[in-house]
Amino acid sequence: VSSLKPLIVGGPYDKSGSPNKCDVNNIANPDSVFVDTAGNLWIGEDTSNHKNNILWRYDTKAAKLDRFAILPVGAETTGFSITPLGDIFVNIQHPSGMNPFPYNRGIIGAVVGFEATQVFESLPAPVRPVTEMTIASGTYQILARSGETIPGDIFGQRFGQISNLAGSILNICNNPDGNMFLQADGVGNAGFLYTNYECQPGGVSKIYIKKGESKWDILDGENVDFSAVNGTWNNCGASVTPWNTAMSAEEYEPAALQDTWKQNVQPMSDYLGKQANPYHYGWLVEMSPDTSGDTLKTLVTKRYSMGRFSHEMAAFAPDGKTVYNGDDGANVVLFKFVADKITDLSAGTLYAAAITQNADESFAITWIELGKSDDKTIAAGLKAIKLP
Repeated sequence: VSSLKPLIVGGPYDKSGSPNKCDVNNIANPDSVFVDTAGNLWIGEDTSNHKNNILWRYDTKAAKLDRFAILPVGAETTGFSITPLGDIFVNIQHPSGMNPFPYNRGIIGAVVGFEATQVFESLPAPVRPVTEMTIASGTYQILARSGETIPGDIFGQRFGQISNLAGSILNICNNPDGNMFLQADGVGNAGFLYTNYECQPGGVSKIYIKKGESKWDILDGENVDFSAVNGTWNNCGASVTPWNTAMSAEEYEPAALQDTWKQNVQPMSDYLGKQANPYHYGWLVEMSPDTSGDTLKTLVTKRYSMGRFSHEMAAFAPDGKTVYNGDDGANVVLFKFVADKITDLSAGTLYAAAITQNADESFAITWIELGKSDDKTIAAGLKAIKLP
């Protein structure tokens, strides 16, 4: 990537506007995005400038913006993804607890009876606060709600359950975020749906789902065990690698400031039962079922070579080596990682984008090499850190 240019811009903004500070017919605070096979750009909002967050589809050929879904009050659009067959997953994160059941908890969901590239009639702008999920076409299927028991889990755990290493429940996270669907049948009619939980400590649930005649069937599931990597933190954006593994992003890396570092990782110390090291958090985490069949666990690897920062989402280029990564926050960086070997993220080179705005409102990019390393070297360095 050597340049960027504006595609669609939101606004106008009116700080006195109530209940919508941004025009309800334009995007506000775009967060999760996905391009379908027809070239349409799907845009999920994470905004307080619309009373109800919206899931949009932007027709890049006709330059037309359509409202596909209106989320319940208080909810952020998260986990939006499209399978190769055009099936849609989209979550409802932290909805208002005053919404009617079942929209009073975080929800993992899917759209059934509609494929991403099909035609639909745009929903009208809401004229009053909407307290349930409304979609333009198809049916919204609730696959799971925070706090509900995971089907088939041998430990009887719940969706969003965050337990410490001693087995005590620390939290039921109401923030389901990124979804990662790993095909198990080579087509996309069955597979593992991994879902992030954006809390501290963070978590990931896994369910095996199979497409039926009119809905997805949930056959079994579990919460991913992160004890081998000292737990995980603020699991936010998500993606699927070209080789069918899940990538969970640790957002808002805890600051290792000399005077506050212990407070900054207190949630992880509670998880571990001992003082946590802040440098253990702020990475991309690669996950996949154990294909050997020797264990029932998900195999988990933190990809230290890809850099420590506020990972939002990893976007994979077709070459199987290049990964672009957002950095959530203010005054942050667009990163690029190039692996040494195809389909192997354990070693490579990290770059930062130097961005210059041109007169035509486009942006020119040159890449600054930050460093080259591998997981083993960085892991050894983390282990050698002496905590005061």
